[in-house]
Amino acid sequence: MDLTDDQKNKAHDEVNNATNKDDINKAKDAQGTSDYNNSDQGKKDDLDKSITDGEKAKTDKDATAETIKDATKNINDAIDKLNGGENGSNTNSQADTTTSSPDTIGMTNILPGKSSQGPSEKTVDGKYMHAAIGYDKNGKPTKNRYKSYDSLKYIPKVVRIKGRNYYKLAGKDEYVLVTNVTGRKRTLKRNAYVYNSKGQRIAIIKKLKKGKKVTTYGKAFIFKNGKKYYRVGKGQYIRVINFVAPKKK
Repeated sequence: MDLTDDQKNKAHDEVNNATNKDDINKAKDAQGTSDYNNSDQGKKDDLDKSITDGEKAKTDKDATAETIKDATKNINDAIDKLNGGENGSNTNSQADTTTSSPDTIGMTNILPGKSSQGPSEKTVDGKYMHAAIGYDKNGKPTKNRYKSYDSLKYIPKVVRIKGRNYYKLAGKDEYVLVTNVTGRKRTLKRNAYVYNSKGQRIAIIKKLKKGKKVTTYGKAFIFKNGKKYYRVGKGQYIRVINFVAPKKK
């Protein structure tokens, strides 16, 4: 005997309840972490495919409980197999940890001032929180380029060159923009959510309240959806439109 549409829908709902509905959201959150960003491309593709298959299984009226359980297992296996922690640098440091609390947005990505005293200058360890260009003492770009999340040593004294703020790199006659390393504080003009690099909301981070000061790094990014975002942590972004615009000089 053929099932009615209502019976099919009820059966499908029961099948859906056979698995953890948070698994797909957990996998999407994983896409915004350093573990995902630093993983081999094949590992990232596996996770992306597992999410697509999982969403398809959940909406397929003919999917069995076994099909959905398999899709859920594939999602969790793909998350477990991400190897960004092996490929990335200093992945156990505080600077590489994706935050899970709104109180730590923009504050967990700078190494806590590990200092070394040289014969003539004090330096600290840090990370580039945005891709950076090296500049000479006159503010002209050098050929050196530095990737996001690479480590650096610099002198923690702001140097003003032609109206812009720089840090001098330790042991080099070269400078990088302050905003690419320790960032700048911006104020939210409205409540805001935090997103991953795909423009998807990170569910484990609570909505940030209007008036909160958040550290942003470097220039804004334009995502595939055409919207502009500031990086506020590793794998974390907030829409530019949510911040108070800087005053024109």
